[in-house]
Amino acid sequence: MANLIPSNLYVYGHERAGKRSRRTRLEICAQILEYLQFNLLRLSEIAFYVGLNYKAAKRYVELLMKNNLINAVKKNGKTYYVATLSGRKFIKHFEEIN
Repeated sequence: MANLIPSNLYVYGHERAGKRSRRTRLEICAQILEYLQFNLLRLSEIAFYVGLNYKAAKRYVELLMKNNLINAVKKNGKTYYVATLSGRKFIKHFEEIN
């Protein structure tokens, strides 16, 4: 399965003058959803792409699942995550205001 990661997404931080700034929880959730709207990703892959450690990524994934923005999918005995329709709507609105 080929990853369809959009080329305009950054793995870490923001594009502000080459200086890394702290991201808000909302920005981190939005970044996770951006990756999951095109891909089935495992928790370790989410952690890598978003620039979080595994424990922090797990907390964000649990938060997003609790709010029905992502779903867990079992495939070949492994758990993958994907954005729900609500998650896709969220990211669309987030991009409009950001």
